Parts: sequence; C-alpha cells; structure tokens
Amino acid sequence: MNLPTNNISYIMPETIVACCTPLGGSGALALIRVSGPAAFAIAAQCVVLRSKESLQKQQTHTIHYGSITDENDQVIDQVMCSVLGAPRTFTGEDTVEITCHYNVLIIDAIIQRLVRAGARLARRGEFTQQAVMNNKVDLLQAEAIHELIHAQTEQGVRAALAQVSGSMSAVFADLERELISIMSWCEASFEFVEEVTVFHDEIVNRLKKVHQQVITMLHASRTQMVLRDGMRVVIVGAVNAGKSSLFNALIGDDRAIVTPIAGTTRDAIEARRVMNGMTWTFVDTAGLRATEDVIEQVGIERSWRSLEQADMVMIVVDCSRILIEDEYERICDIQRRYRERVIIVEHKADLERVGGELIPEHTIRCAVASKTGQGIELLEQLLARCANELLMQYNVPFLVNKRHSAVLVPLERYMQEVIIACQSSSPHYELISLQLQQSLECITELTGKSIQEAAFDQVFREFCIGK
Repeated sequence: MNLPTNNISYIMPETIVACCTPLGGSGALALIRVSGPAAFAIAAQCVVLRSKESLQKQQTHTIHYGSITDENDQVIDQVMCSVLGAPRTFTGEDTVEITCHYNVLIIDAIIQRLVRAGARLARRGEFTQQAVMNNKVDLLQAEAIHELIHAQTEQGVRAALAQVSGSMSAVFADLERELISIMSWCEASFEFVEEVTVFHDEIVNRLKKVHQQVITMLHASRTQMVLRDGMRVVIVGAVNAGKSSLFNALIGDDRAIVTPIAGTTRDAIEARRVMNGMTWTFVDTAGLRATEDVIEQVGIERSWRSLEQADMVMIVVDCSRILIEDEYERICDIQRRYRERVIIVEHKADLERVGGELIPEHTIRCAVASKTGQGIELLEQLLARCANELLMQYNVPFLVNKRHSAVLVPLERYMQEVIIACQSSSPHYELISLQLQQSLECITELTGKSIQEAAFDQVFREFCIGK
C-alpha cells in the first residue's frame, strides 16, 4: 500500500460503515457505504443475493440484487449492492455500497447489522480521509469535496468541481517547483560569483511573480466566501421607510411585521432564498434613528453590527417625503464605507415623489413599490448584476478557505521578506535560501505533505458523517 508523504501516523484501516445520504430528507432511496479490508466478508454475512451466491465471490465493479437479513434470517430490506474492489474505489479500500429504501428505521437496522458483523461506525469525513491516506486524492482535493457539498452558488459548485479535479493542487505544485528552482539559482550564485548580477535579476523577477500569485489568492478569499455561503444582503434605512415590506417582497413571504407605527422592527430578521443560481440571505434590520427607547437602541446597535457582515447593502429611502439632515448624513456615511456594494432603493415609488433627486452622486439605485410589486423584478436583476461583478473581481478557479488563508498569510509575509532581502545592496543568498525553505514548508502544509496531525484531523472534523 502506498502511504502518503506526510508525517501523519498511519494505522492499518478498520472496516467502517455509514449512511452517505443525509437523514431528515424526503428521498426514496438511501446509500450505505462499507469500506475497508473486511468490507466484502462483513457484507457477505448480512446480504443474501437473489442468485444465492456469496457476495465475496462476485466480480469487482458489479451490482447485485438481494436482501439484508438479521442473525435470525429475517429480512430487513430488499437492496442493491455495488461490489467495488480496491484500489479502484473512492477510498482506495475494498468497498460495498448498499442502496436501500429511505426509512430511518431501515437505515439504522442495516447499519447496526453491519456493525454486529464486524464494521465500525465511521467518523466525520473518514471515507475521504481513507482516500487521502491511500493517495486517491490530496488534502486540497479532499477539502474541495466538502466545499462541493456545501456550495450555495453555481459558481461555487463549478469552482469546487475544478478543485476536486486538481486545479488548486496543480497551482501549488507549480509554486513548489518554482520555489525549488529559485533556491537552486540562489545556491548556484555561491559558485558563479562573476555572473551574480544575472542570477540576481532572474531570482528577483521570479520571486515577484510568485509573490503576486499568493497576493491574488489572498485577495480572493473574502470574495469566495460568497461562493460557499451565498450573498448576504442587509437592508437598512430610517424608520417607516418600508424596509420590512421590501424584505417580505424579496423573500416572497410575510416574515417581518409591517405596521404604520415607527420602530416596529426591534431586531435583525433573516431569511434565505435561491435566486439566479445563488443563495441569498436577506436581513431586515431596525430603523436607524436617535431614540430614548432602550430596546430600540439595542436593535439599532444590531443593525450596525449586521452591516459589518454584509456582502451587499440596500439603503431604503422613502421617496414620498423629504429626507431630514441626519438621515442624509447617515446614508452618505454608509455609502463611503461600502462604496460599490451599496444599492439605494427609492421605496414607495407608487406615491407622489417629493424632494427631487435624493443623492445625485450615487448611480446604483432602483425605484420600487412593495405594495404593487413595481420594480421588484428590476431590483432582483440589479442585485444579481452587482453580485456577478463582485465575484468576477478575483476569478480564481478554486476556493480559498480559512485554513488556506491562515497558511497563505505567513507565506505572503515570507515572500515579501525574501524580495526585500534580495533587493538589498549586498544580498546573502545563503540566508535567502533558508527563508525560501520556510515558504516551501507553508506550501507543503497546504497540500498535506507535512501537515501536523492535529491540523489534519481538524480538516475532516468539519465533514459530515458518511463522507
């Protein structure tokens, strides 16, 4: 068996079992996976094939119809069994995948039967962990499987699929090769002192290219949170501007209470909706104003905190009345903070317009009337356009998660220090080679080649059972 080139202790795997279909849904069928060296023998104890032959004697990569029975030969369910021999499996281990009817009682009974026959319940992400240990995928590809399952946008799905196929692994493999090559140039400069200027220029130019690649990936990490989690839109404005009415119109449900009384909304209310291939979380907030009401003050404070977590901000203004000075200043302040992520919604457009242009210098705006539905479709199109522009800012063909960012930050710092050292009047290439070694260690931690065991386990702890 080929062991991975990392420092994780590897123990001969046990045979594990779990349901790969999320429980709590409404499907007709469920898939139970058994993976490990004794997978065939354990499954054979529990499965009676229609042909009456033993499951262990079947050819690899074949599907068979039969029944799961208990120790008293009582049928638990009729099933289809896929027999998959190592190493041509997802985990790299012998695998049996059992498709049964989707019923929690049936699923639990089958799993318990397999456990009594010798399998162990799988931990979170343990099937994927087997795949990494058996060099079927690297750690970056394993993380991409998790991202693929939880992606909330079409772009996120495409990026995760590319990463599963090795797009991110290829980028870091190229970076690793480039740093090793640069190190060899540094070491060559020790011997070819006469050509040191030629070596120096080549080293600096190549280091700057690597550094720029790292910076691009770091900048992409914030934008790509949207690919995983969807777009978070916070609706703010003065009291009685119509925020709650707009919120209800956007989500297609009467979630927020709407009354003529100012200050009805006292807390942030969230609701999700899938729109234009993306999951949108709309957040209705308490109206922003000066007030002596303690409870309302808490709600307003939460409104400002919600803004800090926003991917986009909708400022709702009542265009049927003139803005007061404090309201105008508050709108301008939010515009300055969030710039291109702000859309001004001129609400109550079905009423007589008062006061002319609200904020002339702001170009992203939309007139709507929640009561009649006027402009709602146009606002949705505007939201989608702004979201696509935001996502296109850093078009990196993979997803940069929190673990990647935590490693990329010191990598970027090391690269910057190396470039500064190279640009000094008398660069010491022996020391530069040592600094480049630190950069290489960051990359090997990303790919899993030298990751610490605790960090390795943390990656899979975030997975779901059955994957």
